[in-house]
Amino acid sequence: MTFDLIIKNGVVATAADVGKYDIGVKDGKIMMLAPSIDAKDSPKAKVIDAEGAFVTVSKSNEGMNVDMIAWRSRFSCAYQ
Repeated sequence: MTFDLIIKNGVVATAADVGKYDIGVKDGKIMMLAPSIDAKDSPKAKVIDAEGAFVTVSKSNEGMNVDMIAWRSRFSCAYQ
């Protein structure tokens, strides 16, 4: 699959995990979340190196509340 945008080396939090992932975006939608995405497969993609940064979505959706509940329960010490 080819992407328009690849965000590499970011720290991503999901409802199930927190880890270092690459994100592949096509037509404004996240299409892949993987430990490594080879940018050579998408030669026209803009590549952003997010090393050491947290990567989050900027638009809320129905699943966001569930994700935030999981985030808070897993990392509750951050909210005390």
